[in-house]
Amino acid sequence: MLTSPFLEAQEIEQFTIFAGRFDYTAIGNTLNTDENGGGAPCEILTESAATLTLESDQTVEAAYLYWAGSGTGDFDITLNDIPLTAERTFADQIDDDRVFFAGFVDVTTIVQETGSGTYTFGDLDLTDVIPPFCPTGTNFAGWAITVIFEDPDLPLNLVNVFDGLENVSQFNNELTIELENLNVLDNENARIGFVAWEGDAGIAVNETLSINGNVLSNPPLNPADNQFNGTNSFTGQDDLFNMDIDFYSIENNINIGDTSATIMLTSGQDFVMINNIITVLNSQLPDGIIAIDAFDVACGSRDVEVTYTVSNQGTDPLPVGTPIAFYTDGTLVGTSMTVEAIAPGESLVGMITLTIPNGIPDIFTLIAVIDDNGTGNGEVTETNEVNNESTGVTINLNVIDLVTPLEDIHVCDDESNDEIAIFDLTINEDLALGGQTGIIVTYHENEADAITGDNPILNPDAYTNSSNPQEIFMRFSLEADPLCVRIESFLLQVETQPIIPELEDSIVCDDVSNDGFASFNLTLQNALIIGTQTEVAIQFYTSLVDAQTETDPIENPTAFQNTVNPQTIFVRLSNTLATDCFDISSFQLIVEDVPVIANELENLLVCDDQDNDGIFTFDLTTNEVLAVGGQTNVTVTFHLTETDATNGENAIPNPDSFDNTLSPQTIYLRIQQDDDAICVTIDSFILEVFDQPIVPSLNDILSCDDSSNDGILLFNLTQQESTILNGQEDVVISYHTTLEDAEINIGAIQNPDVYQNIENPQTIYVRIENPNNTACFDLGIFSIEALTIDPPQVLPDLEACNEGFEMATFDLVEASEGLVVFDDEVITGYYENPDDAFNQVNQIDDPFVYTNSTNPQTIYIRTDRPSESCYSLAQFTLTIENCPPFVPDGFSPNADNLNDVFEISNLKDVFDYELSIYSRLGNLIYKGDNEIPFWDGTPNQGIGGSEAPTGVYFWVLKLRDPNIDDMVGWVYLNR
Repeated sequence: MLTSPFLEAQEIEQFTIFAGRFDYTAIGNTLNTDENGGGAPCEILTESAATLTLESDQTVEAAYLYWAGSGTGDFDITLNDIPLTAERTFADQIDDDRVFFAGFVDVTTIVQETGSGTYTFGDLDLTDVIPPFCPTGTNFAGWAITVIFEDPDLPLNLVNVFDGLENVSQFNNELTIELENLNVLDNENARIGFVAWEGDAGIAVNETLSINGNVLSNPPLNPADNQFNGTNSFTGQDDLFNMDIDFYSIENNINIGDTSATIMLTSGQDFVMINNIITVLNSQLPDGIIAIDAFDVACGSRDVEVTYTVSNQGTDPLPVGTPIAFYTDGTLVGTSMTVEAIAPGESLVGMITLTIPNGIPDIFTLIAVIDDNGTGNGEVTETNEVNNESTGVTINLNVIDLVTPLEDIHVCDDESNDEIAIFDLTINEDLALGGQTGIIVTYHENEADAITGDNPILNPDAYTNSSNPQEIFMRFSLEADPLCVRIESFLLQVETQPIIPELEDSIVCDDVSNDGFASFNLTLQNALIIGTQTEVAIQFYTSLVDAQTETDPIENPTAFQNTVNPQTIFVRLSNTLATDCFDISSFQLIVEDVPVIANELENLLVCDDQDNDGIFTFDLTTNEVLAVGGQTNVTVTFHLTETDATNGENAIPNPDSFDNTLSPQTIYLRIQQDDDAICVTIDSFILEVFDQPIVPSLNDILSCDDSSNDGILLFNLTQQESTILNGQEDVVISYHTTLEDAEINIGAIQNPDVYQNIENPQTIYVRIENPNNTACFDLGIFSIEALTIDPPQVLPDLEACNEGFEMATFDLVEASEGLVVFDDEVITGYYENPDDAFNQVNQIDDPFVYTNSTNPQTIYIRTDRPSESCYSLAQFTLTIENCPPFVPDGFSPNADNLNDVFEISNLKDVFDYELSIYSRLGNLIYKGDNEIPFWDGTPNQGIGGSEAPTGVYFWVLKLRDPNIDDMVGWVYLNR
């Protein structure tokens, strides 16, 4: 089984066309055992058969086999046991998991030889492929043969074959296919046919087939709403599970003169793929073809006499004056036309002389195109507009062509320097002819002799020049046509021997490895080597033999790595016009040892003295010891600039006591061999003086303890940082619990602004350092202490009547009247708990009007003295008691927002009360409690609803409080 890479669906396009007394039929069969998707077993056949029946006067013109199925494809099959491989393949898909294929092969020869009879299609095995397709009912396989036949009793028809693979389904409800090149002259017996795959007879959801907007049908085999239902219109079969071979009459759906038709398929559910479409239309049109029969070319002429034949394989005469165009390599070189009409099946021979433009090569391809007016456009409507071009023919203008242009011959002069040498003239013969035969070559000393063929040079392979330079003429003539002659010439040149002057050795310093290997630029002496000599080339070699034989030249002479030390390099200076003219010389590559920096130099970073002026006396020679290491016979100097160090100038005179002039400042160290000032090494290091931070004297931090009085408290150690910094910038401050930690800068307190002491009192160490040089630091010290606070002073309680839900309004300032304070002591706030008082947060906003939140509730007063570190607390208690309610003796419910209801103070949400109100006659007219609003003069007992009139009403108030008696009384209602 062969598989093909997945392809997108291919559009239906014209494949071929037949003009004449042609029609078509089709056979085929499914490999499905049942309609897919119907719950049948997931099985499939590997072969099936169908019978072709042709009448005795029907002759097979062409036959095309199509097959299709689920999966990516099996393209090796058999037909009547004849192995076949797909010539073209198609593919389509529903989604990534459900892909389908189709194959095509031309079986014309098989069908022509077999004729009517049984055709067995086999060796298509999808047994292992279809299981994933069965659950969704998309498992299928089948085959079809479309047979185009000729019948003398038929009218002249055009049979158009279109194919591709396109689908319509619930995901792609509509498919439109445009058919071109129809040329309808008569719509009688016009037909259209299809080969389609995967149609289900049991699915007919909006399934239609139409042409030019008209729905087709062929009932009962193909109803209008279920076109793809497993049928063959040619044989009447209705059990072609999941494939269709159908045709329809379109006499009333296509018009005379139409050149195209629109096919539309719709489906609301079923997935259907169209593989081919065939139209049969009555048409009488010519179809011109042209062939180039012969051509004749004269020697050296660009005129070509061409004989050609125009044939008409259409169904109508090809008219007189049909244009003909001739092209070579896309260039129009001539036009002609038919001189008389050509009947169907007849031919006409023509002749034309074409003059080939000079821009066209001597050997070219010529084609002829019928029905082309020289612009690529035709003037005659034909059955087939794509077969008008002839097969190309190759034409040689019989010009003597030189494969390679002649080259001047250069040889090197001998020691006599007389500019006379021996030349082999025949080397140009082999180059020019390149193996061509039938051409006679002679050499001449002047052009006149070359033209007439007189006085040829007798010894061209060993010719001695008579002047320098000297022109030699070559005569080329054809053996078959001695009059065809071509004359070319070339120069003989005796070249001067190049000379290389004496060269200097190249000395470079080694790298720090001192391994004797380095990179050399061999081209530094090129100007000296060349001097005033011209037409020369330089190459470098590592051996004399290589230089003599021009073998293995050094590829990158500007960056050559020596392989031994010293190493000899050979220079070859060659005359570029005569490769045997050269000179060879040599020079040495020498790698000198270079002193190394034995150890990495250290930057000298110091802390400034107390003046912090950035100037310090350095001993630079500490880096001299590092640089020298164990080397001997070397000298070290120090310099302020790299240029001075490189040139060995302006060495620092007192390197052991050098005062810097900048901070930071770069110092350059130069180390060289005592006997060699060429190979030196330069390195650098930094001098930098860092400011010395200073910690001033610090104050201890004293803070009152919290209410726990346990000596443990949160301290803000950073509150003195402005004092610590004292204007110092770019320093880092850290806090530590031990002197040792502070000195080596470990164990810094992580959150110094909220530090909890671990002993009371506790010493804190401050480290301030220069971050650019941590050796520059200073230490400071201070103590932190949590001071004990006195127990709160207890003040008399405040009492108030319950205003509801055991809440009342208090004047807290009233309680502070009994507070004993010092002269400089002030009240700084009222608080609901001692922690808030300690932290001085959540202070009571208005102590004159305060509503309690619990009953009883303790309130704290904080007082502070500027002369003391600790504050003082006082406390008192708020208590709530139920007071007898106040009952008014009248109200006026007149909607003036004044006394509109009988409102009893200190009652609601204080007592679990019940209030009853009676009329003067003793009738209960109102009953209220905490859930019912105060009486507004409207009865809510009895009939209720109407307003009570002006007058006296009696009430009974049950308080349900063991400490307060129930109450009775009267009230006056005034309207």
